[in-house]
Amino acid sequence: MESLMVSYIDLETDMVEGMRLNIASLLLQCENGNVDETHEHVQYTVNDMGEKIMSLLADLENSTLTEKKEELKLKQAVRNSCIRLHDELFHLHVSIPKEQDRLELSFIASKKSQEKIQQSETYLEEHDLKHVFNVNGKSKYFVQMPIDSHLCSITAICVLPEGQVLVADFSNKKVKQLDKQYQVVSHLGVTGYPNDICQITSSVVAVTVEDVSINPPEVQFITVNTSQLVPAEKFNLQHK
Repeated sequence: MESLMVSYIDLETDMVEGMRLNIASLLLQCENGNVDETHEHVQYTVNDMGEKIMSLLADLENSTLTEKKEELKLKQAVRNSCIRLHDELFHLHVSIPKEQDRLELSFIASKKSQEKIQQSETYLEEHDLKHVFNVNGKSKYFVQMPIDSHLCSITAICVLPEGQVLVADFSNKKVKQLDKQYQVVSHLGVTGYPNDICQITSSVVAVTVEDVSINPPEVQFITVNTSQLVPAEKFNLQHK
């Protein structure tokens, strides 16, 4: 928006300045005319100058300034739509934890969030706005533990409202809990390879577990304490 506004202003300034120079040139031609010219010829020169000035004004009116204005209006409309979608998602994000004890309302809010996220992604793709932020920096944190048999393979991450971070270590068949400094503070072995983690309540997550030796696959619930992961109930699925 800022870049477009600057280019619009620059273009407008250049075109107005160009028109001013053209008019000044026409006036100079009139002033330097031969004093012996007849009245009819002088009148023709004035009329011709007036027509040229009107032509310049028409060119300015029908110039790319109009296109720039329309482009600005479109960008402003897109910006407003992005702000609206963001606000709707934010309100849903705030409402979900408040309704966590009312499963029906929590479920509805979650589904609406998914719909809004899909709507937002579609909107951004249609307007070629997928890259709407810049990365100012990045940090790396290693969650490999000395007791791990294999190199970590993180397949999922889940952040709880209190700031605890859970990661699914696929290759080591573990769920690891990180503190706010992203250090491993606890871990829990699961019965198969964990594929994904989903928050259920403020302190309970569900983990999808799959292994060729497990038939069928499982969903394992885990209760998250301050620095401890406690296995809870689980159930089997008839599909991957």
